[in-house]
Amino acid sequence: MSSNKDPNLSGPLADLQRRGDGFRTPAPDYFEALAERSIEAGRQPARTISTNRQWLSLAASVVLLFITTVLLWPDTADNRPLANESQQPTSKALLAEIDASDIEAYIADNLDNFETELYATEFSNFYPNE
Repeated sequence: MSSNKDPNLSGPLADLQRRGDGFRTPAPDYFEALAERSIEAGRQPARTISTNRQWLSLAASVVLLFITTVLLWPDTADNRPLANESQQPTSKALLAEIDASDIEAYIADNLDNFETELYATEFSNFYPNE
């Protein structure tokens, strides 16, 4: 078994042994130059987002907004009229369509569900001639 101290090392290994342990100290002005480069790099202004990137993000936002609008737009192709107050029948018109006997039958069936104060205040509705 060979070791590093063996004088009969092959050519490349003997060359590596002559170089030393591999650790070398840098030249004396290396650290001064490193400090100057570091300070100079700190003085340079920070990089900002380029104009092309800003336009790209703006365009992506507009496209996303457009797609969302198209997907959420109400479907008007079925030609249904939209409900508004002019198309809704009034409560008087709806009550006129109901027969009086149906109203009396409903009240009689659901008499327990009504409050007694209602009877006292609206008594004239039950007997309009009196």
